[in-house]
Amino acid sequence: PLALELAAARVRSLSLAEIHGGLDDRFAILRAGRRDAVPRQQTLRALIDWSYDLLDERERSLFRRLAIFVDGFAFASAAAVCAEIAPTGAVGSSEVGVLIASLVEKSLLVADTSGETTRYRLLESMRAYALERLLEGGEGSELAGRHLAYFRSVAERAAAAFEAGGRDSDVMALLEPDLEDVRAALAWSLAGGDARVGAALAIAIARQWTRLGLGAEGIERLEALIAAVGNDLALLAGLWTSYAWLAGNNLRSAEGFDAACTAVRYARTVGEPKTISAALAQYGVLAARLRRFDDATAALDEASALDGPEAPPGRRLTLLEMRGFVSLLRHDLAAAAKAFEDQRALLRAAGDGYGEANAILNLAETEHARGNSARAIASVREILPHAARLLGREQHANLLGNLAGYLLATGEVAGARAAAKESVELLATSAPSATFVAIALEHLALARALQGEAEPAARLLGYSDAALRELGFTREFNEQGTHVRLLAVLHASMSQRDFDKLITAGAGWSPEQAIEAALSVDEGSSTLA
Repeated sequence: PLALELAAARVRSLSLAEIHGGLDDRFAILRAGRRDAVPRQQTLRALIDWSYDLLDERERSLFRRLAIFVDGFAFASAAAVCAEIAPTGAVGSSEVGVLIASLVEKSLLVADTSGETTRYRLLESMRAYALERLLEGGEGSELAGRHLAYFRSVAERAAAAFEAGGRDSDVMALLEPDLEDVRAALAWSLAGGDARVGAALAIAIARQWTRLGLGAEGIERLEALIAAVGNDLALLAGLWTSYAWLAGNNLRSAEGFDAACTAVRYARTVGEPKTISAALAQYGVLAARLRRFDDATAALDEASALDGPEAPPGRRLTLLEMRGFVSLLRHDLAAAAKAFEDQRALLRAAGDGYGEANAILNLAETEHARGNSARAIASVREILPHAARLLGREQHANLLGNLAGYLLATGEVAGARAAAKESVELLATSAPSATFVAIALEHLALARALQGEAEPAARLLGYSDAALRELGFTREFNEQGTHVRLLAVLHASMSQRDFDKLITAGAGWSPEQAIEAALSVDEGSSTLA
């Protein structure tokens, strides 16, 4: 079908006789060429060769260069990356729009007009051909560098927009459509490009890995860049601060705290107040997760002083959220509720659905800790229908795991079992070793123990206890309530000898084994709505 479309697209500019003659010439070349390609591949290659040769030089240049985009692009991206390349810059910035339209008309480029902004893409066969031509012409390295620099610029503008307005949704709208290209740019920065530019890009998008539900991937990329940037102290401060943010949001508390300590050390060496404040904010919340509350409060106080009274909204919101976390972990629940209510009000006024959903998640935890578990359940169910859209996969799993704990506290065991199971299923393939999975498995273990399944519950407890210890996560109010209750139910159900044996067996499981054991026999029906 593609070959037919390529030929048909030329009917407007060539007679049928000219098309027929051109194709006859191409097929004659093929018959004398590669004999290992199947006829369909030979035919398609002939059609693409023929279409490419009929382009003028500017069209050919742009077509080749567009292959640098992995997963489609907007007009602005094409103009920034592919135009005005010396000394072979046959394409001027002002010509890109006309040339793109011409390539669409010739069926070499596909236009998707379903969104607010038109996005263009090369079909995979077209992109493979264009990339081959790009590399043959020796332009690949320069294009990759421009591609990396462009996405660094986009990401830094997005990060500045968040700081100025506090709206994560705006940042997501800028970056989410180009995730595959961001990944490719980061990979190239490490494989042969400029790791420092890649590091700047990674720092600018650090928050968004969590928003996309890809925190574990973000941490892996930061680790690689930290190893690659050498002794650039400013970049190291930013990379370690970003690492602390992602580890903290994925409840890898001990690891995050170590990263935050390193970030503060580098930031103080750099001496720039904004850099120090950002590192201290992460240090504060991670110190609180390890119950170092005085250190946490001192760090956040210093960060506030460095920012001053005129701090932009994004920075104020970040510190407000961090203070709420510290208050919650200290069990100063009135202060936590006020901080999270203020955060929610500011985000609602800004029209940031993602941010407001996270504020509601924090408020639900606070209400549960205050003994208002029914109110916490109601808050979660308010945002649950929108969680897949508003929250990344990891935070969606976190929300469901928290809900399981609330439901267990109110005696809704079947609903808790279903919520915990769904939480595990969300991350079973993408992040089986995530802290959120271990937490959900412990909630699931209590639900099963309460339903008379003590032995499998004990094995799950053995796994989750060992996993949380290895991850450095100190159970918070919700998790601690489930843990204490689960221990009591199990000890009432079996001898100490049997308990120890089952706990040891579960502790030896891999994440995949624990998930398989939890899900393969679980018949809990969903009662989440």
